[in-house]
Amino acid sequence: MCFYVIYSAKKGKKIVTEDKELYAPYGYDETKDFITYSKPEVLELVDPASSITENGKKILVYLPDRYSEDKKYPVLYLLNDDKNNWNDLSGQQIFTNAMAFKQANRMIVVMTPYDKTEGFVKGFADSIMPAVENRYSVATGSDNTAVAGCDAAGDVALRIGTELSDKIAHVGVFAPEEDYKINLYSFICRLFKRGTNDEGISNGFVASLDVIPTDNFPNLNKPGRNEVVYYDTYTYDEGNSLPMHKYANVYVPYGYDPDKPYNILYLMHGGGENAETWIVGDNRYGDYTHNQDMVNFLFASGFCEPCIIVTPTFYRTDDVPMPENHRDLTKIFRHELRNDLIPAIEAKYHTYADFDISEESLTGSRMHRAFAGFSMGSGTTYASAFYGNYDMFAWFAPYSGVFVDEDQYDAETDRFIKVIEDGAANGMPLGFFYSGNGTKDWVRDAQYAIMYRALAKSDYLIAGRNFDFVMIPEAEHNMWQWHVHLYNTLKVFFKEV
Repeated sequence: MCFYVIYSAKKGKKIVTEDKELYAPYGYDETKDFITYSKPEVLELVDPASSITENGKKILVYLPDRYSEDKKYPVLYLLNDDKNNWNDLSGQQIFTNAMAFKQANRMIVVMTPYDKTEGFVKGFADSIMPAVENRYSVATGSDNTAVAGCDAAGDVALRIGTELSDKIAHVGVFAPEEDYKINLYSFICRLFKRGTNDEGISNGFVASLDVIPTDNFPNLNKPGRNEVVYYDTYTYDEGNSLPMHKYANVYVPYGYDPDKPYNILYLMHGGGENAETWIVGDNRYGDYTHNQDMVNFLFASGFCEPCIIVTPTFYRTDDVPMPENHRDLTKIFRHELRNDLIPAIEAKYHTYADFDISEESLTGSRMHRAFAGFSMGSGTTYASAFYGNYDMFAWFAPYSGVFVDEDQYDAETDRFIKVIEDGAANGMPLGFFYSGNGTKDWVRDAQYAIMYRALAKSDYLIAGRNFDFVMIPEAEHNMWQWHVHLYNTLKVFFKEV
């Protein structure tokens, strides 16, 4: 028996939950124009439970998208009453979105009225459950059956689960009232999980600006060091490619051993900033969010395996002209990245290319190479690393930005999915695509729309396993947000696929 019980402390009852903080993704309870919300079917009952459907009350059955009689589906029974009706609480949006985004297993959801009489539990077992199982393709057995309710309905759900423990293994009891919706989301995301690779898992991503300390990381006396690598490259302007002499900063982790290979992360800044912004810190503010302190701590504490971090710039040197549209730099950089930057770095440092900078070696070691960036660096992550050099990278993390207009969302979604699915078909699996933004970020909408469309549309993308979109509440377009995303990114990059 699995109980998920959240009672209000105001009522003097203990809070029982595995979460330290309830969290649901941005927009989890909103209607999406690219998601199909099925029209519920009305289920007719026979005695002895038919009395609960008197006075116009109905049992509503919601079937998952692409429902098929050839498959068996687990069932969640949601108890409804006049005061707390799940249709008024965005119930359908919550469970449909969760299933579409693969946060929850696909299931049949039955919204049923109830009463508090002693005979209701028997009627539930003898009439409601059999009616559902006889009409729909149901995976029977207690492990495939759940019941939940809020407030008074939660008390009835608890009684059902206790008295019918041979038939029901999952029980949700939700309170207080202001948390009903998020409790439902948390509950259904846990249901019917068996831990298989085709199911989403929780990575425990931080989704709060005040969780990660910014200036109080434990001093473990194991700092990495910053070095500078100079290299020759070109502007790669069509018909007028001019030479440039540029540099990139390289963070080398504490205890770097030149005799063993390291994973490597290329980390790009945003518009108006430079190669110092991420790790070194700029001349005006320094490393004000303490990214370097955080990385030192995470590596030294064993939070993640130490890696080399390269912070380059997409900007050009002063002696050559800029493109008319500065955003074009995020696309043109793909050539410099592939032909000049990666070879210069990985000829000097021991990565999994093993000092061999031939194209065959660099593409062969893609599972040990990542790219991330914020703002224009996010655009660079999409344009130059993901679209431009997918054969050299397997791990991607764009924060705050994709430069696509609203009328291009669907086409961009298809393009995004095609790169990943074609890559997998050709022996280039995706490691992890971590996409991040903030609820108060001015470039939120396009990235949110495209990433969630892709998650809902592609069977290859599984939230929590190889993909996630993390929206940080109250976060604006600044380094405080991206500091948190970098923390999350280091948690999942370079793990076994």
